[in-house]
Amino acid sequence: MTMLSFLILLQFFHPLILILIIMSFNILMIINMTMLEPFYLLPIMFFIIMISGLLIIFMYFSSLISNEKNSIFTSNPKMKLLLFTTLFTLTLSFKTIINYQEVISPMSQELNNNLMSHSFSAYFQNKSIYLYYPPMNNLTLMSMLFLLITLFTIIKICTPKSKTMRKLT
Repeated sequence: MTMLSFLILLQFFHPLILILIIMSFNILMIINMTMLEPFYLLPIMFFIIMISGLLIIFMYFSSLISNEKNSIFTSNPKMKLLLFTTLFTLTLSFKTIINYQEVISPMSQELNNNLMSHSFSAYFQNKSIYLYYPPMNNLTLMSMLFLLITLFTIIKICTPKSKTMRKLT
């Protein structure tokens, strides 16, 4: 539901707001990964990679759109409603992540036992599959869709103009 409302209101998005939304879903996915992982190396590496990519996008857009006023939330009531539904969805998903902890605990114990009996690389190969199965699949898909929407927004902003966006003097 929230993804459909994002796609409908894509024309009103400021790229910096898209980056903040991607960061919030990234943080939720990292929290979910740390609940599954007995070792925190993989979630930390994923977080650093995502944040570094988002910082590059942020620097690019802050240099191009520094003179543009960001009055999206004050002028458009649809965006206020969208922000409220997004925050509500994030809080609900965070509550479901906490509820999944009770289900995941036995699975985590079983994976810890597998670590002792199998090799280290086989353990991480099996663990990477959990990103695509419930409960992790929703956050993974949302992060991928937000990255795709951000890519389309960047392309839409950059292609129609044949001149530079800032005046170079």
